[in-house]
This record gives sequence, C-alpha cells and structure tokens, in this order.
Amino acid sequence: MEKIGIFDSGIGGLTLANALVEREPKLSFDYYGDTAHLPYGDKSPELVRHYSKGISQFLIGQGCSTILIACNTASATAYEFLASQFPDTQIVSVVDPTVAYVRKSYKSMHKIGVIGTRGTIQSGIYPRKIKENNPDAPEVVSKATPLLAPLIEEGFFNKNISKEVVADYLSDPEFADLDAIVLGCTHYPLIAPVVTEILGPKVEVIDSAGLVADHLLNHFQGDAIMAQRQFIVSDHTASFENSARFFFSEKFHLKELDIWEHEGK
Repeated sequence: MEKIGIFDSGIGGLTLANALVEREPKLSFDYYGDTAHLPYGDKSPELVRHYSKGISQFLIGQGCSTILIACNTASATAYEFLASQFPDTQIVSVVDPTVAYVRKSYKSMHKIGVIGTRGTIQSGIYPRKIKENNPDAPEVVSKATPLLAPLIEEGFFNKNISKEVVADYLSDPEFADLDAIVLGCTHYPLIAPVVTEILGPKVEVIDSAGLVADHLLNHFQGDAIMAQRQFIVSDHTASFENSARFFFSEKFHLKELDIWEHEGK
C-alpha cells in the first residue's frame, strides 16, 4: 500500500494531516515531527535542508511514495533541494497551492498580508511567487511572527495570552485595510479564529491546510483502502501527544525515534 510521508518540526503539520483525513478517511501516512529541533523558523537554510533531507530519506525508507513538506520554512528553503535529491519521489510544498489560490483570486484583492516564521518571511517566497509574472498582483505585506509557533506548540492557541500576542503583531500599520491574510505557518490554522476576531469578517483568512490537502489528493496515486498511520517524533513531548489526540481522537501509537542520534548533533 502506498502512503504519504508528512514532516514538520512539531505539531503544525498535524493541521495538514487532519485536513487530508477529513477528505480521505482511509488515507495512510507516516508523520514525523522533528521536535528535537523545533522550531525550524529560526534555523539557517542549510540546517533546515539538512534536517529535511534526513527526514525525507527516513520516510522514503518507510515506503512513502509522496513527501509532504508540512512546514512553510522547509518548503521555502528545501523544496527545490529535496526535489533534486529525490527525483523519483513526489515532493509537495505547502507554499505552491496557497500561492496558486491567491493568484486565482487576486482580482478581488488589493492588499494581502502574510505572517509566518522568520525563516519563511526572510525567504520572501510568498510575495515573490505571488508577484511572479503577474503585473496586476495585489500588494503583499509580510511580517515575521516568531512567538506564535512556540506558543501554539505549547498548547496556548486557545488562551488569552495567544490573543494578546496575535493582536500585537496584527496592529502593525502595514496590516491596515487588508483584503486577505495568508497564514504562512502550518501551526497558524489553530489560531485562525483569533485572527478573524481581530481583523474582522471582511478579511479573508487563507488557511493553507485545505488547499494543500486538495492539491495533494488530486495528484496522489495511492489506494486508500485501510488507514495505517504512524506518528513519530525525534523527541517525545507532552504537547505533541496532546495535540495529536486533539486532531486524531482514535487510539494511536506515538513512537520516539531520533534519526539524528548517530550524527553527533
């Protein structure tokens, strides 16, 4: 049975895994959360590529025919690298389906905001791809929001503290008069209601999880016969287990496997 390999530095990619299962309940996948090295957003591009290659090699060795980079930072810095390293494996980025949606909808948009980790925002991937060969593209304003992923990783996405931090980030004058905002981190769908509450219902909150899930399933050739899923982390954390149970209420086995233990890192 063919299956999908999904990886992220932590719990963020669970939003994508959940969107996939909502659309195809029998889908099989292996999920690797590199919790020993989270967050990726503050790591150098070289180190993110190193981790991404190691995890992809591991997932391919587990029989995954498709690799979903369920992390915006890794998608921004490692997608082309992984595609060149593993030409026989389908590599899926979380950025491209989101950009495709914006480019399709841009005629009704004049100004779009993007929030994400430092790594994603510094890469400039969203404004670059949105504006690429698109002279009528909307204005794109970006802001790094590095405190959000750690807060969400620790389970604070439904707490007042997260609302205060989000509100402070979005109070930036550049974010006035937005038509839409891209949640440029797979952790951020967990705070989408907070973003909507702060910006108001007239601002479209673009959550990549559903867009990426639809794109991947349209191109995945595997047979969804019986769900077989593995959840693996490089370092067991209570927050990861709690978040995984939040999305996947059925009993599951969380396995700790540090694929880096022999590297001396």
